[in-house]
Amino acid sequence: MLLEEVMQQLEEYGTEQNRKTYKNHGAKEPLFGVSFANLKLLKKKIKKDHDLAISLWKTKNMDAMTLATMILDPKKVTTEQLNKWVQEVDYYCLMDVLMTAICTSPIEIERMEEWTKSDDEWIGRAGWSLLANIAIKN
Repeated sequence: MLLEEVMQQLEEYGTEQNRKTYKNHGAKEPLFGVSFANLKLLKKKIKKDHDLAISLWKTKNMDAMTLATMILDPKKVTTEQLNKWVQEVDYYCLMDVLMTAICTSPIEIERMEEWTKSDDEWIGRAGWSLLANIAIKN
């Protein structure tokens, strides 16, 4: 699928109630308010598409960024890319789905060790969330 098609589908799936709920939990605009059930439908349709994931993340739309975590290829994620993405996250739900997505990446252990030592709230959360996901996977 093309970026424009995915963004249109996300917009169609969005609801006012979900936008309100996500904002109440700390999500910021822009967002469409797409349920995780609908995000999973798109994930199933797209499968893995790392280039599309990068494009979705660049939109800064919360729903697009969340979908990006679901379709990225963890084996293709670079340290530079991951550090940049973690620094851009300020919503706990997005951070947690990102850490779930990358817990099978070849670079996850070194990132986890660095991030858990961080004094920054969000980077520290990334490290601890990643640690939890690694423990669950093993």
